[in-house]
Amino acid sequence: MNIQFLFKEVKIDERTKEYVSQKVEKLGKFFRSLKEDAEVSADVEIDIDKKGKFRVEVMLYTPHAKYRGEDTTESVE
Repeated sequence: MNIQFLFKEVKIDERTKEYVSQKVEKLGKFFRSLKEDAEVSADVEIDIDKKGKFRVEVMLYTPHAKYRGEDTTESVE
């Protein structure tokens, strides 16, 4: 699975990046289980607002649709 990260005004350590990658991979496995040759990729955008909260957005691209999820929270995990 191809996962691309975009960090806006925030530094993320390797452990956190790996954690996010594992979670996104689990989503990709769901779509590959439905159709084995499904090409799944993802864009992950992480930024921080003025109040110090993280915003994480995940765009998941499958052969037939795009899926988007977003959350704003105190921690990326």
